[in-house]
Amino acid sequence: MVRMAETGTRLASRRMIAEPVAPTSPAQLAQTLDIDVTLPAGETRELPGMPGFPVRSMDVALDYISHVVDLGVKCIAVRIGGTPGSAKSPIYSFGPLTVSNYYGAEEDQRAPTLEVILDSHKAALKRIREKFPPGTLQIVADPYGIAPNRDGSWGIKADNGVDIDMERSETLLRQLSIAYAEAGADAIFGLGRFGHEVAVMRDALSAAGLHSEIWSLSAITEGKTIYIYLPLKDTHGDSRQLVLPGRLHERVLQTMIDVHEGSSVIVVKPSDHFHLLTLTNLLLTNPMSLNAILDADETQAVAAARPDVRAVLDSIREDPQAWVDAARHVRVCAYTVSGQYYTHSLLEAERGHEFVAQLMAELFLEIRSCAGDRFDLIFDRHTSWYLTHQPDSVQE
Repeated sequence: MVRMAETGTRLASRRMIAEPVAPTSPAQLAQTLDIDVTLPAGETRELPGMPGFPVRSMDVALDYISHVVDLGVKCIAVRIGGTPGSAKSPIYSFGPLTVSNYYGAEEDQRAPTLEVILDSHKAALKRIREKFPPGTLQIVADPYGIAPNRDGSWGIKADNGVDIDMERSETLLRQLSIAYAEAGADAIFGLGRFGHEVAVMRDALSAAGLHSEIWSLSAITEGKTIYIYLPLKDTHGDSRQLVLPGRLHERVLQTMIDVHEGSSVIVVKPSDHFHLLTLTNLLLTNPMSLNAILDADETQAVAAARPDVRAVLDSIREDPQAWVDAARHVRVCAYTVSGQYYTHSLLEAERGHEFVAQLMAELFLEIRSCAGDRFDLIFDRHTSWYLTHQPDSVQE
């Protein structure tokens, strides 16, 4: 034991390293944006609780992406939606071009057929890719806008209007994965909603000879904080798809399965779940962590109740080195949810942009630290705002 008298000079600080961490650079940030393919040229629409983050028409979106690229950003996440006629409504809604609305609707309310929907998404991504060729900008396509439901679930509803028709929904997931990849998307977000969705997407892409990466939202939780800008009645009930709050082990287990099934990037959402960023980094870099998850009582309980999970776990156990080898190439991203954007916007109105810029700077540093050497990117709606309001902190 080292006694105080033996250490020499006593210090009035617990800080061991005086040099500050390098600031977050534009290349480490990714900009998210929403495009409404039904909006007239030159127009935007504001969303409730999203000040400064409008839904953009296609041409406005292209101009905005150019601005983002000029700021030094190398990656964007694109969510596409829009319901015909919604732009004319006095209360705008970023309605999905969803096949769910097509079934059981009145004739004049039906959304376009699936082929038309996919073609509109594909055309939008192609326009971005044509303006920003491969190598100049990384495009991650977000499929959420094609089939969300009012109850917070995602997918095509069954005839009873309550359950999800898994056969049709998995077919949709395959078709949109192929459409997005053919349009030039470098990567496609997994939804974090279906069992084995990464395997479904990876099999579809492989069969089509396409090579877009899958970036999975492996462990997003069924929480209200994502939608804190909405009235409580509009924040959705239990979608029965996302991992429940408090189930940390299940979130890590889902991450392990997604890596096994072919995910290239694990996206932690919300971005301030530092514990999950840390655990994900540990799982990917320490083979002993894999054993700890496989042998845990919680894992055994899930495997006993879910034959599909048991089959995946048996496959990993048969060749754990294959999983470790695959994990060596997996990266970690963080994604700031809309509720966090809303909170930052409130703080800006109350405390000013300098305060919020500093708060975000510290958030970004913590994300990078927790993700370790697997850190890749931070997706944030505030990216372009941050780079504009805090230029000195993001210089290389």
